[in-house]
Amino acid sequence: MSVPSRTQQDVEILSGRRGPEGERAVRLKELRALDQRANALAGALQREIADAGIPSIREKIEAIRAFIYNTLTYVDNEVDLARNDLQALIDAQGVTIIDIQGDVAGNAAGITLEAAARAAEDTALAGQITTISTEVTANSSALTIEQLARTDADVALAADITTLEANFAAANASLTQQGQVLTTLEGYAAATYVLRAAAGGASAGLEIVAADDPVSGAASALRFYADDILLDGSVTALHIDVESLAADTIFTHFLTVAGSAFMNDLEVNTLQIKGNAVTIPVAQTITTNTSGSGSYKEIQWLNHTLDFAGEILVIWNGAASYATGDTSTAYQIRIDGSPVVTRGGLFANDYPTIMYSGSFPAGTRRIAIWFSANSTVTVSSRTLSILGVKR
Repeated sequence: MSVPSRTQQDVEILSGRRGPEGERAVRLKELRALDQRANALAGALQREIADAGIPSIREKIEAIRAFIYNTLTYVDNEVDLARNDLQALIDAQGVTIIDIQGDVAGNAAGITLEAAARAAEDTALAGQITTISTEVTANSSALTIEQLARTDADVALAADITTLEANFAAANASLTQQGQVLTTLEGYAAATYVLRAAAGGASAGLEIVAADDPVSGAASALRFYADDILLDGSVTALHIDVESLAADTIFTHFLTVAGSAFMNDLEVNTLQIKGNAVTIPVAQTITTNTSGSGSYKEIQWLNHTLDFAGEILVIWNGAASYATGDTSTAYQIRIDGSPVVTRGGLFANDYPTIMYSGSFPAGTRRIAIWFSANSTVTVSSRTLSILGVKR
């Protein structure tokens, strides 16, 4: 057997026919097989995610919060840069349109309107800042309105920000209203509107975000946050996801409960239960007479199926007649032929009853009632009831 030349070995390595994995070239057939395995794995993961109900409501909420936060953070950063540039421009060459100030014994009041505009080879910036403020000792209040627009080679944005603030000793309150729009060279576009209220340790707000990303696509979100949110009127929606819902009355055409449901009282016109998912009784009544024969004989039976592991409750009762003399009687419950309980005595009972309960795996089993007495004892009307109970 001839040894391949060095050139031939190199060709075989480059063509994927020779060499260990990681050193030889990968053939198209192997890439296709890898792609098939990856697709199969992805499909299996998607099925597991769907079966498990992933993402959960909390994960959806966190994803929406992250989208709002990331968009607002990106836009706010760009606006902050423009605000800093505007303030620097005002400080350097801005025009003060209104400047009214008053100061008496440390108490101050003022109205200021400043504006500036600049156009360069690759940047245009314009804006104005209006401030109305008052101060008495350590107490103060202020209204600030900032309006700006900036366009450069990469970003175009406009913002309108209004801030109300009041401080009295240790108490403080503020209200901020902020509208912003932004577009970028890469095709990213965003529009945001934020309304935030704060008073001491309490806060509430509204955030509206719309963004279109060339990579992630278009998305929008509306967020209210407060200790309590009251929608005073009717609310109509195509889809609502909630982690916890409390309601006095719910009217619905269709309801799906993926997990557990706990109700103090439930009333329905028609109830359909799939798969024996709750307690379902199976019962049989026989009215023919059966007399004893001196040994055990079967007088009634039913097949019962558990779709899942659980408990079974068996209840049997009947009516008996008997003559004087020896009326010793015994009754048995047998499951798949094996006695599980025996009841009886030296004297017959007018209305014999026997019960049994036990845990069983899923499956079908034959549950029967056996009777032992002499011919003077007769069992007439009798009922066998079986209940399968899921824990």
